[in-house]
Amino acid sequence: MRASYINTFFFTLRPRAKTGGSQLVATAQNGEKKMKKLMFAAALAAGFVAFGEGLESVNTVGYGQSNLRNGATMVTPQFAPMTGNTISLDSLVPTGADLSDNVDIRVLDAYGRTVDGCTYTWNDWTASEPCWADENFDPVEGVSFAPGQGLWVYGKAVTQGLRSAGQVGIADVVVTLRNGGTPTGNPFPVALNLDDIIPEGSDLSDNVDIRVLDAYGRTVDGCTYTWNDWTAAEPCWADENFDPVEGVSFAPGQGLWVYGKSTSQTLRFPAPEL
Repeated sequence: MRASYINTFFFTLRPRAKTGGSQLVATAQNGEKKMKKLMFAAALAAGFVAFGEGLESVNTVGYGQSNLRNGATMVTPQFAPMTGNTISLDSLVPTGADLSDNVDIRVLDAYGRTVDGCTYTWNDWTASEPCWADENFDPVEGVSFAPGQGLWVYGKAVTQGLRSAGQVGIADVVVTLRNGGTPTGNPFPVALNLDDIIPEGSDLSDNVDIRVLDAYGRTVDGCTYTWNDWTAAEPCWADENFDPVEGVSFAPGQGLWVYGKSTSQTLRFPAPEL
C-alpha cells in the first residue's frame, strides 16, 4: 500500500525578447486562496529572477499536493525555494474538507522519534487566520526545511492533503545520510525511477536501504531496496534477496525512510529535465 500523490501544476515564466518583461504561462488553474497568494508571490519572484538573468532564463514555478492518510504519511516538499537554500514551513499548506481536524508536521531523528520542539500543527480555528503553530498553539515563524528533507505528517482523514509551492529545482538534491534512519524522499514534482537515485560515499559496502513506510511507520512488505555493490556485476538496487529490481518509481513528493551505515554516505536525487 502506498500513499497517492496528485495535482501538480506548473507555471512557466519566459522572458520576452523585446521588452525584457516576463510572460506567465499557466498549464492549470485552481487551488485554495492561500495557495494562490503563495503562487502569485512565487511568480513575481521568478519574474524578477528571469529579468535579472536575461533572455536565457526559464523559471518554472508551481504547486503540488501530497494526499494524506488517516495516520502518518512521509512527505517531501516537491519544489525548491524561490530564494535562499531552505524551504519555508509557510510554503506548505494543508488542504481538505475539514481542517478543524489538525494536520501535524513532525521532524524525526535517526531512530524515528519526534525531535523535541519540532511538531507543527495547522491551526485554523484559534488564530485570526490559518497558520502553523507549536505544541502550545502559538504561531511559529522562521521554520524551514532542507531540500529533500522528509517530514512525518499526521492527518486525521483521507480527504486531507499537503500542498507545497515554489520553483522546480534545476540542480540535483544530495541528502547526507545519518548512521541510522534519515527521512527523505523525491524532492521534485515528477516521478523518479529508483535506478536514477544513486548512493555515494567512501564505503558503500555498508549497504544503504530505502524503505517505504505505512501509516504506522512499518516497512511496507516488499518495499525495501538495498544498494548492492558487492554481489552484482555492477552496483544496483536489489530486493531483500539481493536480486536486482527494476521498474520501481517514486511519486512526486513521496517520502522515504533511508538507512545508512555512516555519516559519509549520501543519496543523490537527479533533477528532472525540463
